[in-house]
Amino acid sequence: GQYSLKVRIDDKTDSAIKYYPVWIDAKSNLVEIKDVVLSPENEVEAGRALLTTVRIKNRGEQSEEDIKVKVSIPALGISASDYIDELDEEDGTDDSTTSEELYIRIPENAEAGDYTVKVEVTFDDGDETETATTTIRVVSAEEGAAATPAETTKTIITAGPSVQDVAKGGAGVVY
Repeated sequence: GQYSLKVRIDDKTDSAIKYYPVWIDAKSNLVEIKDVVLSPENEVEAGRALLTTVRIKNRGEQSEEDIKVKVSIPALGISASDYIDELDEEDGTDDSTTSEELYIRIPENAEAGDYTVKVEVTFDDGDETETATTTIRVVSAEEGAAATPAETTKTIITAGPSVQDVAKGGAGVVY
């Protein structure tokens, strides 16, 4: 709405007051990416899946519908998308919402290294886009296997007799 900004200037002998009209308007459409959660969190083995969820909040004055959430790793040419049906306008409460898990399979032939994960949230009938980036480390299958402890012990289960006789007053049996 329209407000009036009052500026007052004083010196030892005089005072002056001036009013200026000010129009304050909140943005109608504004969606914020609050968090990007990767699973596994820091590194993923080539050939395995990377799951991503994106937490967003509507900071605008209008409800948003059909919000598209896209996660991609441009260097590998892979991506996944999801739609959030509706996100209410900001009303003073923390009304954030989280996308479904977005599944991206890392190619088996991906070179080991750090890759940029790009998140794009498109809203306002596709007219507005908010982006965020994070990094994931891709390791080769051999590196991933080396990080997993080798099997050192085996558990063996042997089935005993299903029926045992016990004499009255004698020792018990164990199953």
